[in-house]
Amino acid sequence: MVTSRRRINHISSITSENGSILSNDKEILSEFSHFYQNLWTNPSNPFTIQLWPQFPSVTDSFKNSLIAPFFKTEIWNTINSMANGKSHGIDDFTVEFYKSYWEIISDDLLNYFHHFHCTGFIPFEWNKIIITSIPKCQNPNRVKDFRPIALCNMSYRILTKLLANRLKVCLPTLIFKEQSAFIKGRSIHNNILVTQEMAHSIFSFKSKKSYIIVKLDLEKTYDFLSWDAILLVLEFCQFPPLFISWIKACISTISFACMMNGNIFGFFQSSKGIRQGDPLSPFLYIIVAQTLTLLINKAVNDNLFTPLRINNTLAISHLMFADDILLAFKADDTSINSFKTIFGHYAQLTGQKVNFQKSAVFFPKYTPPTIKNNICTKLGIHEGSFPFKYLGAVISPRMPQEHAHDFLFDQLNSELDSWQTKYLSQAGRVTLIKYVLTSVPIHSMSISWFSQASMTKINSIISNFLWQDSPDKKGIHLISWSNTTLPKDVGGLGIKNIQLQSISLQARRVEAYLNNHESLWVDLVKTKYPLVNFIHLSPPNQCSWSLRLFIEAFEHLHGGFRKIINFGKNSLVLSNNWCLDIPLCLKPALFDNNMVTEHTSVACLINNQRWNHNVGLAMFDNKLWEQIILLSCPKIPVMILRCGLTALGVKLPLLRLIHSSLNLLLIYLILLSIGILFGSWQFLKKLRNEKLHQARQLSPDSLMRRIIAFLKAYDHTQGLEGNKRNKALILCRWNAPPPNVVKINCDASVDGFVLTRKFSTEEKDFFSLLKIAKLTLGRQ
Repeated sequence: MVTSRRRINHISSITSENGSILSNDKEILSEFSHFYQNLWTNPSNPFTIQLWPQFPSVTDSFKNSLIAPFFKTEIWNTINSMANGKSHGIDDFTVEFYKSYWEIISDDLLNYFHHFHCTGFIPFEWNKIIITSIPKCQNPNRVKDFRPIALCNMSYRILTKLLANRLKVCLPTLIFKEQSAFIKGRSIHNNILVTQEMAHSIFSFKSKKSYIIVKLDLEKTYDFLSWDAILLVLEFCQFPPLFISWIKACISTISFACMMNGNIFGFFQSSKGIRQGDPLSPFLYIIVAQTLTLLINKAVNDNLFTPLRINNTLAISHLMFADDILLAFKADDTSINSFKTIFGHYAQLTGQKVNFQKSAVFFPKYTPPTIKNNICTKLGIHEGSFPFKYLGAVISPRMPQEHAHDFLFDQLNSELDSWQTKYLSQAGRVTLIKYVLTSVPIHSMSISWFSQASMTKINSIISNFLWQDSPDKKGIHLISWSNTTLPKDVGGLGIKNIQLQSISLQARRVEAYLNNHESLWVDLVKTKYPLVNFIHLSPPNQCSWSLRLFIEAFEHLHGGFRKIINFGKNSLVLSNNWCLDIPLCLKPALFDNNMVTEHTSVACLINNQRWNHNVGLAMFDNKLWEQIILLSCPKIPVMILRCGLTALGVKLPLLRLIHSSLNLLLIYLILLSIGILFGSWQFLKKLRNEKLHQARQLSPDSLMRRIIAFLKAYDHTQGLEGNKRNKALILCRWNAPPPNVVKINCDASVDGFVLTRKFSTEEKDFFSLLKIAKLTLGRQ
């Protein structure tokens, strides 16, 4: 199998830039090396500082975490998070080596990282990167038909992975919703679903409101990205200068060598571009790509660019998934001229170039041909037609036809063609079906409609592969397909049921909608269809097929949803499933219509975190009320409510409890700095128990997400009626710490989320104190 793969990947000949055909390995390798050297060493275009838009800034808390010292725990968590089986760099070390011999090499690696932290210097041997290429098309014959992949030394990859882990935590606050790539909590499906609704809206407009969709392709996005643009954008976002110097060292001190057919050709330096295979590259790219979003938003605010507006409320000008860009705007001269200006400035600032040959513009069906030709000429982009492919999905204003998914059947058959010549056992076929074939349609099923005939065809392709002995023989199906897809413990083979898989994939959209996830698609649906009654499952007239698919999924799932009652403010008595398996509006005999309206919230039944029996008995049937009072509010929200209302019974004992644990001291200071000291006891206790009894050690980004979730719930209590803080002066007497305990004294004043903290001279370097404490107590 390895020999066969090497034979397929072997490059036997290549066409040079002057048109001659090269078949010698040394000539081929030299052609690749010269091509990439010219590509990455050409000077960048000069730009004007005044063209840059205004960027959002990194918060102080993130700044401190970005330049914090490196510790063994963080380095080990970074190594442990890296997948096994990946290609090695020129040092021949894989991540498995670092995992296996961590106890031996950890001290040396930590010393290197500390040296980098202080000086920003990367050892020369770490900087050597091997460039290998994979084809971008079926029959590549030129170097530009290949995509370069960087094979980094493992030590360098660990370093950049660690920096990338720190960087990605602060990206959700810097990158706007239009960008969905590489941001935790954002999905590629969000862009596809929004595009479906955009296409439907544009087709629904009258001819006087002519809007267009432009799909852009950027040419060699990573290769053309300017280093000056990267460093300037980081500076504009007010990243710490030390962190910027680290990024500069990572991208500008690297030497490259090309590897083709197992041969390596000498090293060279570059002056622009970032590399695929470097953990930092995707995050640096989307930070710089934020420039385009800010330029477009500025043009919209200046009335130079008219975006698509949903119900005259929600404006959608563009969507981005890494370098895949989609724009929707009014087809007038002002917007078209602004479009050309925006991308001219973006190219000048960042070095990015639009590939107009691979881009396309899509018009509504009623647009006259003369207007289409005029717009295409002005934009320099050819006309496209619906349906079209975007991020691997079919975009169509109407329900797609069955032949729209022919590419999926071709993909399944191409997978089978590569296996048919191999001798596979029945168990081997089952394994390939479970982990390869049934995974092929997952992406399309998550956002698109599949007819029963299409699903039957997919099942037929898979079942034929399972039972046939050879491509020429049909084979006998010994077990029905319905029994084959049953779990193993009930007699099946555990193969996924395509129909049930489709429903479960759609369930994620329903959950996102009901829980008000912060996504552009949820905002769009709530704006475009404000009066949709999902309880009675009645799709509005002239709605998109994407929404009909969403309602169909809701019909399968709504009986299993239950609204979680925290404070009851966001839970409606009639329309939410909160006490029964169905909404109470479907059981009118169980409540008083005169007292309960469609806007009545569960909060009216709660008084001081207890059920109000007088109101409840007047509203509901007695048996129903007996069932309701068995419900209790979750433990954490009750604690947070008490924190917000300053209703905790302990203050000084709690302070002593936290001071007694050096391992929780850093968490304590974080919570102290945001003003929720008295609400942190339950949170700290949970973390302590997880570490002691479950051997769970949270990474810094996981810890930060837990704290942010805690803060959101706490913030809700600040808006509750009657929440009045009684500010009082607490007189504390200093006591000497017990033996073997380091005590840090600080002066802090808390008001909401604003804190002014002053430390004495000896306390300014907090991490130095931790290091002293570690040496004193001998704790890791």
